[in-house]
Amino acid sequence: MTLRNRRDSSKEPRKSINEKETEKDNLIQKKPCNQEKFPMFWYKIVLSISFLTRFLLLNHPDQVVFDEVHFGKFASYYLRREYYFDVHPPLGKLLIALAGYLVRYDGHFLFDKIGLSYIENNVPYIGMRALLAALGSCIAPITFRLLWEMNIGLHGILLACLFIVFDTALVVQSRLILLDAILLFGIIFSTYSWTKFYKLRNKPFENDWWKWLVLTGLGLGLTLGTKMVGLFIIFVVGIATILDLWRLLDYRRGLSDMTVLKHFLARAVCLIVLPLGIYLASFYIHFAILTKSGPGDHHMSTKFQTQLIGSRLAGDSFRKNFNFIISAVYYGTNVTIRSHVENVFLHSHKERYPLRHNDKKVSSQGQQVTGYSHEDNNNHWRFHKIDAKLMESDKVIIKNGDIVRLEHVATKSFLLTHDVASPLTMTNMEVTTYPFNETLRYNETLWKVEINEEKSDLYSLHETFRLVHLKTKVSLMNYGKNLPKWGFEQREINGLKDNNAEATYWLIQSIHSDLKFEKDEIRSSNIVKLGFWSKFLELQSTMLSVNSNLKDDHPFGSRPEHWPLMRRGVSFWEDKEKSQKIYMIGNPIVWVMGFISFALLLILITIELILARRGLANEDKCKIIHGIL
Repeated sequence: MTLRNRRDSSKEPRKSINEKETEKDNLIQKKPCNQEKFPMFWYKIVLSISFLTRFLLLNHPDQVVFDEVHFGKFASYYLRREYYFDVHPPLGKLLIALAGYLVRYDGHFLFDKIGLSYIENNVPYIGMRALLAALGSCIAPITFRLLWEMNIGLHGILLACLFIVFDTALVVQSRLILLDAILLFGIIFSTYSWTKFYKLRNKPFENDWWKWLVLTGLGLGLTLGTKMVGLFIIFVVGIATILDLWRLLDYRRGLSDMTVLKHFLARAVCLIVLPLGIYLASFYIHFAILTKSGPGDHHMSTKFQTQLIGSRLAGDSFRKNFNFIISAVYYGTNVTIRSHVENVFLHSHKERYPLRHNDKKVSSQGQQVTGYSHEDNNNHWRFHKIDAKLMESDKVIIKNGDIVRLEHVATKSFLLTHDVASPLTMTNMEVTTYPFNETLRYNETLWKVEINEEKSDLYSLHETFRLVHLKTKVSLMNYGKNLPKWGFEQREINGLKDNNAEATYWLIQSIHSDLKFEKDEIRSSNIVKLGFWSKFLELQSTMLSVNSNLKDDHPFGSRPEHWPLMRRGVSFWEDKEKSQKIYMIGNPIVWVMGFISFALLLILITIELILARRGLANEDKCKIIHGIL
């Protein structure tokens, strides 16, 4: 028999789309003979062992372990109502704080260091850990039900649950005050709810159909509100939803346009609006609780900080109805200049740029000008006027359009930019300083003040402005990325030709002067209390900015190629006196077998695809592909 004849003989009559869909629906609805009745006995066994492994000796160790330093601290800030900053969304940390509140914890302990005693500091840590242990304990039972709904055999279900229950990495992460248990619970719950919803697709708009669709949205909201990596499960469910809607769009299904629209709106509301609503609500609660000044103030804008009770920016200037005193900026006064987009001050120090950068660019070896996020004497600058008619002793307010020189007070040098590439870019100009008493490069130290709000005078804490270099027309910019270690990993400041970029705007953060201001030299302005959207958008921008600049070479970090075969773990805690240690690493049997199984699955799928493509096997008879479809 020829190859062509063999192909033809192996083919069966093509099935219509309705026949294929009906066959798939029947396949999903039908249970294998050994799954006619839910195996409640084995389910309870998995549930019991899962809770046992997570809750047994939950009180040990009675000390701060690994990232409990962070998430325990954040819970304390919630209970103290002090503002803090973190790159993760707040929902998971709010749940941890709620657990602390329910066990009457008042936030007096700040989890400052690994190894600090909970007992000595009277912290009800077991109650806080219990929430995470409960969520972690639910992962295996939900997986049991998920695989049952996917028609996996009982032996396969038990093997998968066994892997989850006894995976040492999952056990450790579920017993501590960390976000991982909340995140993983949200992922598996979302997957299970979607599977239940999908199996009811032939019973649209019934109560159970709505129930599981809404629960899917709640699970997605929990996942996204805990960590931004929750976007991945939203992406997975989103792709499945698009494919499902594409199936419903087929005219051969006989659905009316109105029915298709109802299907679309139901999914849009439950799988987009609901998770987004949960995400937004978590930030609303976050802002409503954190009303006092705290350690996270400096990450936020001046206007944001003035909303916090006890903020140093509020001080005597902050009145009951948010009347805020804004003082004029004079020539000759020492000021700190803050980036408009993040808490970074214009800064300089005596250290110089290296002659050659990593990409072989050559620098001027001038004095470094950087962005620094903390208060420091090296943040102080002084505006100098260039109008020869004005005496240095004259009290003159800086105005829009003024040409100025900016002196770095600590090193007695003037701000300068020139036609030399900045350390991190090829297109932007390096910013440095030039000695105070030298005049050779005088023209390169001239800057034009451009006030953004189109007002004539410059005032602190209110007007944003640009410094445009008179000779090259570039604007002073906070580049938003950190310099290498030679720059102390501070922000790069450079010159940008695009004068409309948000990062080229600055404001005067503080004034250090002995000048006595008259009443007409101080302006009182009603600052409107920031609304939720202003705070939300600012915090989102700051979270993304800070997260993008986190160091890649974290001492506890690992790369994806290290994970399958567990080339390294993480030391969580150690008690040298008792020779005890917590080292987080996966169960080698689970991880290695999982990696091998996944690799074999990919190989088998590839083989089936090739056979089907070559006509050596009917696509409907390819068991793995058919099961996936």
